[in-house]
Amino acid sequence: MSKARRFKECREELTELELRASSHRYLELSAISRRRDIQLRQAEAELATIQEVVAGHETSIGAKREEQRGAEERLEALQSSAYRAANLVQQAQSRIDKLSSQLTAEIKPKQTRAG
Repeated sequence: MSKARRFKECREELTELELRASSHRYLELSAISRRRDIQLRQAEAELATIQEVVAGHETSIGAKREEQRGAEERLEALQSSAYRAANLVQQAQSRIDKLSSQLTAEIKPKQTRAG
């Protein structure tokens, strides 16, 4: 066999081996790509689920904030009423003390005259 013929055969064999290696690499990369696509779809599905949960929590938080605002308004109204009631009680107590002092002042001179 001539050197040229042998070289040509070796060259063809080398080309065949390179093609096989390339096709194996292509199959490997194709499998990796499919696996990544599957993982991406799973991650997107998880993200959608998480976003739904978060949206539900945000709605719940909004409702609770509204409840809190209402409770704070009721508390402020009750505190205002309690403050007014305390003022009225204090005014009434002052009147009672004043009337009690006046009554005591009127009773003492009568007791000293009678006694």
